[in-house]
Amino acid sequence: MEKEKESIFKKLLYTGVGIAAITREKVEETVNELIRDKKITSEEGKKIVDDFVKEFTGKKEDFEAQMKGFVEKATKKFRYAKKDDIEELIKKVEELESYVAKK
Repeated sequence: MEKEKESIFKKLLYTGVGIAAITREKVEETVNELIRDKKITSEEGKKIVDDFVKEFTGKKEDFEAQMKGFVEKATKKFRYAKKDDIEELIKKVEELESYVAKK
């Protein structure tokens, strides 16, 4: 069940990245056509692409933050142990084993 949910989250993330890549390609294609047709200058085209990338980066960070919050809520709701929780338990077990071995 956990692997299934992890797979769904990965697919969502990869889909978002894929859409962004395709969108960037389309923006660059359109800008190149406008430059080629002399409707805009190459400086204007560069600014358009740079603005798009800047805007996308901000949206990407927002999306990642929302996904992280969603995963954290789902983890708490379904009572899944986080990696940090498991590592902490392993450390405590190792300490107890060490303590018992000394006795």
